[in-house]
Amino acid sequence: MQLDKEKLLSFPDVLRESRKDDKNKVDIYCKMGELTFLTRDIKEYDADEEEEDGKKVKTSLHAQISVPHGGQRVRLGFSMNSFRQFIQSQLGIPAKYLMKCPAGLAKDQVDYWKATMADRDLLIRARIGGELKEPYARAVLGATYGKLDNTPLLGMVKEVAEEANMMVWRYDMPDTSMHVKAILGDNVNMGTKDEPDPVHFGFHMGTSETGNRMTTLDIMTFRLVCTNGMITLVDGHRLIQQQHRGDLDIGNFRQEIRTKMNEAILKQDAVFGKMRGLKDSKTLDVFEEARAMWSKFQLPATHRNMLFNLLTDKYKDGTRWDIVNAATEVAQSLENPDIRMKIEEGAGKYMLLEAPILG
Repeated sequence: MQLDKEKLLSFPDVLRESRKDDKNKVDIYCKMGELTFLTRDIKEYDADEEEEDGKKVKTSLHAQISVPHGGQRVRLGFSMNSFRQFIQSQLGIPAKYLMKCPAGLAKDQVDYWKATMADRDLLIRARIGGELKEPYARAVLGATYGKLDNTPLLGMVKEVAEEANMMVWRYDMPDTSMHVKAILGDNVNMGTKDEPDPVHFGFHMGTSETGNRMTTLDIMTFRLVCTNGMITLVDGHRLIQQQHRGDLDIGNFRQEIRTKMNEAILKQDAVFGKMRGLKDSKTLDVFEEARAMWSKFQLPATHRNMLFNLLTDKYKDGTRWDIVNAATEVAQSLENPDIRMKIEEGAGKYMLLEAPILG
C-alpha cells in the first residue's frame, strides 16, 4: 500500500496557501485606553455554535470594540473565544464571573478594569477588508507578544523539508492555530508480507498567531492503512517547544529547527522499534487499559466512547498497539485540529511507556 503522491502537497504549495491567507490580516498597536468596548450586553451571543473540547460554544460577533486604525476608528467584532481570551489575559477578569453579571454591570466591569490599565500597550490581530462582511479581532495580545506566524515558520522549515524530499500530507490553518503534517521517504512495513501495515515517518509542526498555543515541532508517524497519525516524543520531549516571547532570536531559532529535524530523521529506526514492541504488548483488560490511558494523558472524555467502539469492532487483539491505533483513529475523525493533536500526542506518550499502565 502506498500513499497517493498526487494528493500530497509540497511545502512551496502550502507556503503559497499561507500567503493567500495573510491578505486581510492586520496588526494594530494601540494603548488599552484607546480601545472602546461598544457592546452593552456581552451575553447576547445567539449566532452559530462550534465544538470546542467536546462542548458547544457560541461564536457570534456581537461583542464589538472600536480601535484607532489608519487615521480613523474601526469597529471590530469578537468571537466568544477571542473575547474570553481578551478579558482574562489582558484585563484579568474571570470569564465565568463576567458572564454571570447583569448586562449593564458586565460592561461597567470591563470599562472599570480597562481604565486602570489605560497605558498598557496592546497588539490587536485582526482581519479587515477583502470579502469580509464584518472586520473582526482574531486576538488582543500584549504588545510584547513574540510573533512566530504561519508564513515565516513555513519558510524556515521549507529548506530542510525540500532537502529531505518531504511532502505535506495534511494542513489546517484556522484563525487560532496552524498544523502541518509532513512525511518523508519510503514507508516501513509494520505487518507481514501477507498482511502489510505500512507506516511513514514524518513531522508535525504547529503554531498560533493568536496566543492559543506555543510553536512546536514533533516527530509524527503515519499508518497508511487508516491514515492515522501519532505524535512521538524524543526521550520524553518535543523536538521544539517555543513560547511566543518578544526577545526570540529568529536566526538562532531557524538554525534550531534545521538541527532538530536532521537529528530526528536519524531516529527513524528507534521509533519504528518502539512501535513494533506495542504489537507484542498484551493488556490485562484492553478496555480498562484504554480508560487508564485516556485518563493519564487527560484526553477529552467526550470522545472516549468512540475509542471503546473501535476496540470492540475493529481492533480486537487486546494489545497496546490496538489502543494506539484506536486512539489515533478517533483523532483522525475530528475536525478541530487542536483536539486532534492532543489525542495524537497522548497516543505517542502512551507508546513510550515501558509497560501497560495496569500491568
